[in-house]
Amino acid sequence: MRLLYRESAEAGSGVQSCRVRPAVMKEPRQTRDRHPPMNNHGPKPHPVRRRIGIGALTLLVVVLAGCGRIVGPRSFAMSGVTVDGPTWSIAVNDTSGEVTNASMDPTPAFIDATGLPFNPPGSSDTVVIPWTGGACDRMTTFNISSRDGGGLSVSYRIEVAPGNCDAIGVGHQLVLTTSPAIPAGRVTVTREP
Repeated sequence: MRLLYRESAEAGSGVQSCRVRPAVMKEPRQTRDRHPPMNNHGPKPHPVRRRIGIGALTLLVVVLAGCGRIVGPRSFAMSGVTVDGPTWSIAVNDTSGEVTNASMDPTPAFIDATGLPFNPPGSSDTVVIPWTGGACDRMTTFNISSRDGGGLSVSYRIEVAPGNCDAIGVGHQLVLTTSPAIPAGRVTVTREP
């Protein structure tokens, strides 16, 4: 215990006198510190937290390395120019989670004589879907979903500009990249009215 001295004034007969009396100061109470003692490198890491952190980081790296792609529903938007000049748009809405990329009208176009979906030679993860539009197309929307038993079901709708329009058929190709690879024979395409 440490002693401190302080002066105190006591009232007497009108004369102030100063007397020194010892004041007792208590030692600080020993308590358990919630924070670990500091060293030159910061607080000591908690071993359980450190293991959890390392485990979580390892799991994240393994998952990202194994996936290599975004999974789940995705949408793609593209635009082009029609034969007579105005722009038109394409929206691809995939709810299957198997389409990783979409593009339209590749240059040069894939050669197709059947009008049915096909896999280009040497590209099992690519499906080309040909369709015929018109000179007045303004918006084409593709909706893609999983098919029972595997594969894809594709439906599309074409919106045309109001007014007179030339009845010229314009060939287009939608190119889908899929993961896993889907054979073209497992893709069905229907046009909505």
